[in-house]
Amino acid sequence: SSLIGTVAKVRITRDARNSLHGELCA
Repeated sequence: SSLIGTVAKVRITRDARNSLHGELCA
């Protein structure tokens, strides 16, 4: 359960960074 939460958090953070990076490069 804890591991799944960590993975989900990492994926959310990665998606957020990708979105931010996309906006900066746009």
